[in-house]
Amino acid sequence: MNNTFCLSFSDIGFQLLHVISGDNEPNINSNYQFYYPSPKAPDQIFSGESIAFISNSIYKFKTDNNVENFSLSFALPFNYADIKKVAFPLDSDKKQKKDQIEWELKTTLPGDLKDYKISVLNESNESSYSSAVVVAIKKELLVKLKYVADENKSTIKNVFLNSFALENYILHDNRYSEDKNFAFLKVNKNILEYHFFCGKQYFLSQIDSLDLLSRNKEEVVLELTHERYKNISNLFGQTLNENPFELYLYGSSLNEEIFNVLKKGLSIPVEYAQIEEFPTDEDYIYVEAWGSIL
Repeated sequence: MNNTFCLSFSDIGFQLLHVISGDNEPNINSNYQFYYPSPKAPDQIFSGESIAFISNSIYKFKTDNNVENFSLSFALPFNYADIKKVAFPLDSDKKQKKDQIEWELKTTLPGDLKDYKISVLNESNESSYSSAVVVAIKKELLVKLKYVADENKSTIKNVFLNSFALENYILHDNRYSEDKNFAFLKVNKNILEYHFFCGKQYFLSQIDSLDLLSRNKEEVVLELTHERYKNISNLFGQTLNENPFELYLYGSSLNEEIFNVLKKGLSIPVEYAQIEEFPTDEDYIYVEAWGSIL
């Protein structure tokens, strides 16, 4: 049997699933949410202080639960990478695709291309061209993750962006069908993340800051989500399809008040994102972590 600690991240802490897998489907053994001493700005989730907290928390968890041998699987916030869709002529060979990807990344990425780990995902052919989603993650961040693994005498099994961990989750779950479009809203303390899927394939991610001032959070979340839905629905209708949307909510700062306001205030179906046979009723907090092992 193999033990994997699957991690996802928010601005108030990180989520850990202890998953045990063998010849069959992976099974969730336990879950825990670790809270930072104070909320983190979106660009400080993997600061030196945060990395030390993450590493020490994993050490405490493995010690308290008597787990000696395990690997780590990460679902990183999408804003810690550059995601770009690149198109090629249908007859492009591997070298031509590589050259096209490098040329496009050099025009958009800050710094030197050699400082990034490049992954090519979701290659597909259209009627007149082929395309792929290209993900560039700074190697500096991967070094920090390796430090966490080394400090805990572990290895890294997977590193996903959370948007693609969600794609794994959708592909694995029969409740999501190809003839619908899906929006996933991650509710953090100070930010909202939106992940949009055309059927079961990733399309786009966006982020909003929650500048509340004197307004209540539920009102702001509804307003921002309505605007995002209106814009993405128009975009899908013009370029992809007119299939209906469903909205799924998750995240460490999601509560019943936000859920009810969105369910009442939006014109599309609104549900919690769920994990089958989860040991508690807080499965919506761990969806990204779960998707990192599927």
